[in-house]
Amino acid sequence: MLDVGQGDSLLIETPAGERILVDAGGSTGSSFDVGERVVSPALWRLGIVRLDAAVLTHADRDHAGGMAAILRNFTPRELWMAGLDDTGEVVRSLAAEAAVLGTRVRAVHAGDVFCRKGARIAILSAGETAGAGRNDGSIVMRVSHRGRQILLMGDAGHDTEALLSGADVSADVLKVGHHGSRTATTESFLSSVAPSIAGGETGSGIPTAK
Repeated sequence: MLDVGQGDSLLIETPAGERILVDAGGSTGSSFDVGERVVSPALWRLGIVRLDAAVLTHADRDHAGGMAAILRNFTPRELWMAGLDDTGEVVRSLAAEAAVLGTRVRAVHAGDVFCRKGARIAILSAGETAGAGRNDGSIVMRVSHRGRQILLMGDAGHDTEALLSGADVSADVLKVGHHGSRTATTESFLSSVAPSIAGGETGSGIPTAK
């Protein structure tokens, strides 16, 4: 998990060496380019020069603001987005940038499963919540390897958690929804996930994992 301040950016490395970046941080109300100034240097220090995929969980600035720089600097083979119904400026701009660079834009939906050289990535939600706002339109994904799971909630909140009730959301590690705010991570959902570790943005009031 990369330290991007108010925002999310997380790197997945599969056992076979594939690199998948989930979100790229961003600064609301600022011209500071987190993707160029923070995320890219962190990836370069890890010896990464190209990404296999980049995932935009949703279009909020603190998740999407740095993604244009990531597309330019690392030319991901694929850019995953939640459907392509969001015709907002951020999504249109990133899709256009990806097309110019030769990055495939992939619309993902709940139920999609990707086997990525030793890791299994299941899309649990991608904006299917009725009347979903932008946060509950987040891609929710569970990454599994050899019986271990990490659940990435993006900014998804109570509505998405209710939608997932009855589904297998168990995970060893939970990236809590919406930075640990009161709009996400109900006690019942936390009990269903039963993580050993739960985390998110520093100082965000993250609930205690059981």
